Amino acid sequence: MKKTTSNAGPPITAAEDRFSKFGKDFHEEWYQKIIQTFHYDPLKDVQATNLLHSLLRSKSMAPTHTISLLHGKPAIIYGAGPSLEDQLSKLVESTQVIRKYVHVAADGAARPLLKLGVQPQLVVTDLDGLEKQDLLQLSPSETLLAIHAHGDNIGALRDTIPKLPQKILGTTQSESTSRVHNVGGFTDGDRAFILTALAGASNITLCGMDFGKRIGNYSKTRTSPDSVGIKRQKLRFGKDIIEWSLPYFDTRVATLTSNARALSVPYISSVES
Repeated sequence: MKKTTSNAGPPITAAEDRFSKFGKDFHEEWYQKIIQTFHYDPLKDVQATNLLHSLLRSKSMAPTHTISLLHGKPAIIYGAGPSLEDQLSKLVESTQVIRKYVHVAADGAARPLLKLGVQPQLVVTDLDGLEKQDLLQLSPSETLLAIHAHGDNIGALRDTIPKLPQKILGTTQSESTSRVHNVGGFTDGDRAFILTALAGASNITLCGMDFGKRIGNYSKTRTSPDSVGIKRQKLRFGKDIIEWSLPYFDTRVATLTSNARALSVPYISSVES
């Protein structure tokens, strides 16, 4: 029997193919560049992916679950850049904006949203900018959680996943498994963008995604001077990956950051309420 979704999106089989194809294209185009630039061990990525696969035995969900959340709807993606707090304080003044848009948080950007009483409907994280107590504030009934596995967060995966009550979309930058999916993306910000666009959001507004030299207060829970340079380099990759991915999608994209470094999407001063 052919699998189908509701009228909110395309047939599941077609959607699965779209997610899978994009992930393969991303892996082919970017993975070697990433591991060579940052000197990552691909075997550790595989180890992390296999661990997450095991931990998600009874609580995994497929990338296509994002379709019912996002397809045909406007979305705001929150990055943890230095402009986030100013932009967010303006957005939350409008209850219509809060109700109208799907709110997608990249990692630590979920923290100021939660402080302001806004439950993000999708959080994309590698557990770097969020502590367990932050994740436990996310409503299992309101928030879809996408957790990324890579060689540097094996301990965090082992410590955190068993304590979370909700089902989880597992992601990887390595080869996919039946429970952990390479949907594309390297940083949490560009992965959040890709997931939102693949799910068919009608338009995407980027908030707090600066891609500049300054690191935002919510970017990591622990930042050492040595890691700042690496973080800046990762942001450059994130920007380049978003740029590379734009031709794949029909979604309209704009940014609320007037000086978003060399990102070739239109700047807007506010979102439609």
